[in-house]
Amino acid sequence: MSQRFYYQIMGEQFGPLSGSELRARAIAGDVTVDTPVRVGTGGEWLLAVQLPNLFDASGRPLAHADIVPAKLKVPLPRETSTEAAPSSDSPSRLLFNALSFAARIHQGQTRKDGETPYVAHLYRVVTVLTTVFGMQEPEVLAAAALHGAIEDTPTDLDQVAEVAGERVARYVASLSKDNRLADKQREQAYLEQLQEADIGVKLCKLADLYDNLMDSADLPKKSQTRTLRRAKQIAEHFEPGFPDEWRHALELVQDLIAETSGGLIH
Repeated sequence: MSQRFYYQIMGEQFGPLSGSELRARAIAGDVTVDTPVRVGTGGEWLLAVQLPNLFDASGRPLAHADIVPAKLKVPLPRETSTEAAPSSDSPSRLLFNALSFAARIHQGQTRKDGETPYVAHLYRVVTVLTTVFGMQEPEVLAAAALHGAIEDTPTDLDQVAEVAGERVARYVASLSKDNRLADKQREQAYLEQLQEADIGVKLCKLADLYDNLMDSADLPKKSQTRTLRRAKQIAEHFEPGFPDEWRHALELVQDLIAETSGGLIH
């Protein structure tokens, strides 16, 4: 699901808006750098300038073309539909485009340690997919690179589709929570969404869990426990009927869960 945004002017709240609609309001002058904006119904109010890629350093609203520069746009081949990914001479072009776009839209964001650039997590998730799980499908790797685009930035699915194709956008949608829902409903809907998704989506999520577990070692115990609980819940949800071809990926995450649990106990 696409992320929804709300903003306030003189105490009056406006929304929900998609990322593109929020950007249009900024370009129209309705949303300025100091306009209070929040993500979802329960999000923290921030100044609009704090949202990545909504304004440039001078306070000028960024247009869609500023976020998806022409050099990142690879045209679709005439013989295919928009369901396919943008064509290229090499499958790696799709991944390179996705990673470049991710670096742009997540600029300035960090991991929970407050120091590591968020985009490092995306690179690691792609690396887990390729070198640990053995997944080489370009569209799955591109979805992994863009899995935080909808939840963590004003980017919408149309922009993801423009960069990486409709299939990748659909994968990214499956990897994104619907923040319009209350917490309990949101988490349950997300589990069901993942369970119904393509195996490529499940592998992206497992790679995300794998990196989060690895990354949690240096976090406070409370954060480690929360990361572990989420990983257990999703792994247990995936267990019944997981495809034999990719069961090793699930088992690797389960092993890491057990290892992390042991570390917390000691």
